[in-house]
Amino acid sequence: MTRTRTLLRTSTDWAGQEIIFPRPGEAELVAFYIEIAPGGKTGWHRHPVPVFGYILSGSVTVELADGTKRTYRKGDAAAEAVNLLHNGVNEGKTPVKIAVFVAGKKKVPYSIKGKKPAGLNKYASTKRRIKK
Repeated sequence: MTRTRTLLRTSTDWAGQEIIFPRPGEAELVAFYIEIAPGGKTGWHRHPVPVFGYILSGSVTVELADGTKRTYRKGDAAAEAVNLLHNGVNEGKTPVKIAVFVAGKKKVPYSIKGKKPAGLNKYASTKRRIKK
């Protein structure tokens, strides 16, 4: 017997922006695995192309530059924010493991490093937490 289960079906990223695939250019699909140790961070970055993730274990809290946060846990699938500076943090006690899939184009990086927004610290996030 074969079973299928939809993990994610969306036309917007988690910040509510419409997903638009990059054109023109040669399409490129990338899949990779990332592990973030307890207390670890992705570092501030943005994605110029659609990026999707599936949490295999642990949890990660992602924060936008405006302080908006969302936490993803084992079994969650998400379309990452496109062209918005963000940072992922493992606030848990176990590693977070994520399978990541990119719908990009050749010669365009799927992640671009950025600097921590001025005035933002771990206590400054009084903005809303986005619910699923």
